[in-house]
Amino acid sequence: MLDAERQLIDGRNRLAACKLAKVEPRFEKLNRQDAKAFIVSANSERRNLSKGQQAMAFAFMYPPEKGGRGKKAVVTTGFSRERLSWARTVLR
Repeated sequence: MLDAERQLIDGRNRLAACKLAKVEPRFEKLNRQDAKAFIVSANSERRNLSKGQQAMAFAFMYPPEKGGRGKKAVVTTGFSRERLSWARTVLR
């Protein structure tokens, strides 16, 4: 998977396997998707992560805005906003 700047976002192991097998790799573009959102989504679905681990990864990738009070809507899948708040507290 490539972003708009043709930077590899996902599939580094498949790319290495293609090079070893001397096969031309195929690439897909993100099509204006947010690269961070894609990475978090793909990895949380692909990996066997607990709800706490998912929240911690999300909190790491999306820290709260400076001076914000946390009232802005945060879209999370698989874990609660409370768990996200706890994860952000741990990171602080």
